[in-house]
Amino acid sequence: MFHALYKIELLSVSLSFGAMIAVGIVLIAAGLCVWLGGMRWHFLSAVLSGAFAGLVCVCFTPEQFQMKAFCIAAVAGALLVMVFRKRSLVFVAALIVVFSGLFISALPGMNASSDWDMPSLPELAEGVEKFAAADTFSSLADVLFFMCGMVGKHIIELSAGSIIISSAAGLAVLSSGIFFARIVSGVGSSMLGTFFVFAGMIVLLLQKGSMPFSGIYQKPIFFQTIIICMIIFGSMSGLLLCPKRRCKSDHEKMKTEKKNELI
Repeated sequence: MFHALYKIELLSVSLSFGAMIAVGIVLIAAGLCVWLGGMRWHFLSAVLSGAFAGLVCVCFTPEQFQMKAFCIAAVAGALLVMVFRKRSLVFVAALIVVFSGLFISALPGMNASSDWDMPSLPELAEGVEKFAAADTFSSLADVLFFMCGMVGKHIIELSAGSIIISSAAGLAVLSSGIFFARIVSGVGSSMLGTFFVFAGMIVLLLQKGSMPFSGIYQKPIFFQTIIICMIIFGSMSGLLLCPKRRCKSDHEKMKTEKKNELI
């Protein structure tokens, strides 16, 4: 897996500067909003939830149907979050926990595997140093879907015990959401935002040529600590920015009663 990520780092310098910067900034901006206040900005939460659900679906979809699967899952996930609002973030949190558990369980096998043949990028024309924006977006999608497919392949090969443990963790999150829906929703939006902030940072660092994947492999505990701290801080921020709805004041109650009498 590391060799594939290293190849991405080398190839990324040939991608369009403007396209990479645009993708990175959009991911970071949207991720920050959801990370700090996902329960308040429902539209952004819906969009990012749909995108995450689409990526998860791509992991377990044959290559020829990946784009269709991503679009369908993304639209369906976004609509569900828009309809059910904050409550739906409990399901998002459960999905993230389950997939994270499966990914961590499959990580040793992915690192040991040598079956990571990256899709080749189109050749540059003579005298051209960077790909056009359209080719850059297409190349990013191809690489992303390839990586998702390989992750899904290794997750499917996991033992039943690993799958059961990850599923049990997701059920525990759902059960907690019944009694602590607001807290679990805040944690879910924080995890979702953290994921996209990191994705945006990686895109920007790839364009800069900073080798982000190599850095993560060299200091895994450091980055794990940052992720945990971001999730905790984002959860607290979300709960503060979206306080629990208070009961109506006596003045508001009197207004409501008068309106009802007139009706």
